[in-house]
Amino acid sequence: GAREVHIRGEHGEWIYPLEGTRTLTVSGPLGDTIVQADDGTVTVVSSPCPEQSCVRAGRLSAPGQWVACLPNKVFVTLEGRAKEGPDAVSQ
Repeated sequence: GAREVHIRGEHGEWIYPLEGTRTLTVSGPLGDTIVQADDGTVTVVSSPCPEQSCVRAGRLSAPGQWVACLPNKVFVTLEGRAKEGPDAVSQ
């Protein structure tokens, strides 16, 4: 199925398809968090939070992965179905 990035911020929620490249600015209480969707992956490229753990989290590439900037109240989730394949392999 189609994959999407779901972004929740202090002022709303947004859902975008993961096609192409787009840069999204999400305003929070500390300032702007910048999220980039590129070629099916999502990353927080900058945020005004002091710890920067959201930026250091790296790229999200699989459905169900998420990253949060708690001080700036931004939550990013990668949604959709994973590529079809076996759930498990046994011998």
